[in-house]
Amino acid sequence: MGAREVPPAAGAAAARAINGAVCREQPQSARAGSEELVRSCLSGVLSLAAELSAHAAMTLEEIHGQHALPTDHDWMQGASKALHELLVSAQRRGCLTAGVYESAKLMNVDPDNVAFCVLAADEEDEGDIALQIHFTLIQAFCCENDIDIVRVNDLAKLAAIVGPSEDSGEPRDFHCILIMNPSEEGWKDPALEKLNSFCEASRNVNDWVPTVPLPE
Repeated sequence: MGAREVPPAAGAAAARAINGAVCREQPQSARAGSEELVRSCLSGVLSLAAELSAHAAMTLEEIHGQHALPTDHDWMQGASKALHELLVSAQRRGCLTAGVYESAKLMNVDPDNVAFCVLAADEEDEGDIALQIHFTLIQAFCCENDIDIVRVNDLAKLAAIVGPSEDSGEPRDFHCILIMNPSEEGWKDPALEKLNSFCEASRNVNDWVPTVPLPE
């Protein structure tokens, strides 16, 4: 069984939920923290979470002969350095989209052009129900569309790497970042390839959204 398989209903539910969230949100309210959004998404998210949990349990039972994910310092440092390099490269090439609203809209319109996803949250964000709903939907959507995804636990470091919007100079929402495929044919990024390998190794031990520390 492929490592990226999820229940078809779960992926479809994520697509419908993201589409609905995009339609209801306004651009000036990227995190969509309204009670209406929470009520409309919550029942679907609970059902989706149950499906994904059941699937994860089956997946764990079916993994045989897999090597454990390396946890040594060098392995994690390599992923950390690769993520930093990928963010800088994507920003320079104009292939980076930041913001929960902006990312959800793009994933709904053009998921095939998304190469990588980063979800970021600080400790205080754990109590943000609307944000956690979006994270659940984005994770399911990435899995369904074969998009590698990692989490980061330091928004300040992420903001320092990516910086403000080049167009307006205004601060951006860094809770979700998408790396897009550039227009050049045959483009390959060594940092992206390294992160793809890291995510694949993580999935082999049932860690679907690994956390990657950013370098100091």
